Amino acid sequence: MAIEKDWTVDKIKHLLKTNNRMVEHCLLILYSRQTQNERAAKATVHPNGMGFNKIDTKFLTSLAEWIKKSTYPDGQRLTNEQRICARKGLRKYVKQLTKYANARKEVEVQIALGCTDYGIELHRAGGTFDDL
Repeated sequence: MAIEKDWTVDKIKHLLKTNNRMVEHCLLILYSRQTQNERAAKATVHPNGMGFNKIDTKFLTSLAEWIKKSTYPDGQRLTNEQRICARKGLRKYVKQLTKYANARKEVEVQIALGCTDYGIELHRAGGTFDDL
């Protein structure tokens, strides 16, 4: 079954320019794609095309960790200066973020249709797509 890809590079770019929550969410997505030892070292160790590159990893990891620790509401967890820098830094990750978003959509549809073993297990456990 072909899944329509709703997320485009242009859509992600637009949201990064206009939506503060999207900036924070994308930083956290990329941070989560770093390996555990990369997160701990704040360095890119494995050139696997996932997460931050070696130039950005220290700064963008620090922003992601700042967001994770913040008690402010979504979209308000970075200062204006941090958000400006994050928006600029995230531009180079738009293709990776688009692939990630479309892959998640495909998994979401398969789970909803019960087309994957994981989806069936998740459904039986009362989980949702947000639990992935």
